[in-house]
Amino acid sequence: PLRSYEFDLGEAHLYRVRGITATATRIWVAWSRNDGIHVQRLNVASEPAMKVSKGPRAHIARDTVAPGVGVAAVGNRVYVGYGHDNDAFMRVSNDGGRTFGRSRMLYDSTASDPVDFFGLHARENVVATSIHLGPWCGGCVGSNRAVYSTNWGRTWTSGPENVGGYATLALVGTGPGMRIAQAWDNRTSHETYGDPGYIKFQLGTP
Repeated sequence: PLRSYEFDLGEAHLYRVRGITATATRIWVAWSRNDGIHVQRLNVASEPAMKVSKGPRAHIARDTVAPGVGVAAVGNRVYVGYGHDNDAFMRVSNDGGRTFGRSRMLYDSTASDPVDFFGLHARENVVATSIHLGPWCGGCVGSNRAVYSTNWGRTWTSGPENVGGYATLALVGTGPGMRIAQAWDNRTSHETYGDPGYIKFQLGTP
């Protein structure tokens, strides 16, 4: 049976968003602290026992304040995305989360267009994330944008955009037919908490 594991989450700036992802035999958990971002790997043994053991732990983006963190994995490749100073960044591991490469810019914002980071998804060579643009308030008002890469996170393209509050996304399909599915609420002010939400299946690349 799967056991529970305790992590030293430490102190965080304002609030902490934790990310989790898994493949057939591994689980990764990422979270932010005042001293940077931590990524813990758990190894899952083959069935039927599926015994879980602790793997390596990486400390990346040291001394970076990152209210939002996301993690995704495909095979031995692990992607960690985060927001910092109104921009969105990513670091990539090619060895299962033992080490991570340099910081890569996902979205370069402006002072009047701060970024909140809302999740990450990866499949094959495609990586996609949803970012929130607008006043800092944990995804209350503003707009959302999908940002994606079709070359394993090397370069990034701005994708579908919508107006509202919190947004998240996933990748649908495989190969050249892969598409972004993006879901969001239509909250355009602090008061419209009861309005319905929308879901959009984006056509086109990736």
